[in-house]
Amino acid sequence: MTPILWIAILITCAASIGVAYLVAADFWRDRSPSSRDRVANIHREAHDAAGRLTALYHQALKDMRRH
Repeated sequence: MTPILWIAILITCAASIGVAYLVAADFWRDRSPSSRDRVANIHREAHDAAGRLTALYHQALKDMRRH
C-alpha cells in the first residue's frame, strides 16, 4: 500500500508542476507584446528618429550658410 501512496503523491506533484508551468506560460504570453506589435514599435521609432535626424541636418545646413 505504501508504494502505491508514494506513486500517487509523485504523480500529483508532477501534475501540479505541469499545471503551474502552463498557468505561468499563459500569463507571460498575455503580458509580452506580439512580434507584430514589436515590429510596429520598431518601425515607428525608426521613422521618428529619421525625422529628428533630418530636422537636425537641415538646421545644421542653415547654420553653416549663416556663417
